[in-house]
Amino acid sequence: MRANIIVAICALLVGILIGRNNWDGSGVHQDTNPAARMGSTSEDPPESTKTSARGQQQVANESIPSTDGLENETKRTAPRPSTGTGVASAEQVLASHIENQDFESIWQLAFDLIAAGHYEEVDRLYEQFADAFNGGTLDSPLWKAPDFYTGNLMREYADNEIAVLSYMGHLAQLDEPGELLADLRLELLEGAAAPMLLGFHEGRNPELVAGWLPYYQDRIENWSGTSFRNREIILALGHIPVEESALLLMDILSWAGSAQRLDVVRALGRNGTAPAIDTLMTISREDPNPTLRRAATEALELLHRG
Repeated sequence: MRANIIVAICALLVGILIGRNNWDGSGVHQDTNPAARMGSTSEDPPESTKTSARGQQQVANESIPSTDGLENETKRTAPRPSTGTGVASAEQVLASHIENQDFESIWQLAFDLIAAGHYEEVDRLYEQFADAFNGGTLDSPLWKAPDFYTGNLMREYADNEIAVLSYMGHLAQLDEPGELLADLRLELLEGAAAPMLLGFHEGRNPELVAGWLPYYQDRIENWSGTSFRNREIILALGHIPVEESALLLMDILSWAGSAQRLDVVRALGRNGTAPAIDTLMTISREDPNPTLRRAATEALELLHRG
């Protein structure tokens, strides 16, 4: 059962980015191909209709005001109103939501607490939530399919991106998390969610996501296998554009297997800091693997164009 909650949470996070480009600022889905939706006809419309349509399009084009010199404005939906729940009442509110099988309100409570910076309270309440989920009273079949909620989670994350990344940095720096919280941290920082969320952030605040690096450094230094198999950590390091992450990638490169080495080259190309560029130059000239040499050369060309 414990694995089920981790799978559900990660599935919800993976759904965050789905469909963003097909929604306008009002939250109404935009039909990108209305002709296909309505069906097509083999008969051409009358010429008079064509002429009329062209005239209407010309009038429409002429009526569009010029935006030269004006700052473009992006329409956005208003964030969901806060639940107004504070730390003092959060545990009682969570218990009520569990009793009512109200899974959506549970994550809304979590997002509100994260947005307010109450990370330790979120940690504590997560343990309570996980106990109820894993064979406890939170067992309604209404929310057993996590993809049902991906749209809601997409909105919540978009509204609270920086706060969520900060909370994940908090998880990365915990010394002794409880067993359930440690499982959550493992999946969020070493699963598919990590490179996805970091890629979504695009390194806009490098120092914020650099808070994950001590966790990754510990995982790399204490890896007990013959080759580093955690591909997600390699990819995640590429999305943290600071020199420290490039140095960790260089460490992995020195003893990684062939498949991992290509991932490291990709990550170095994404990282783009000075140590990453120096390493890519060396690989492009000296590595015996022609695939790696080509990948490094093309990564350098793309970096120089950027």
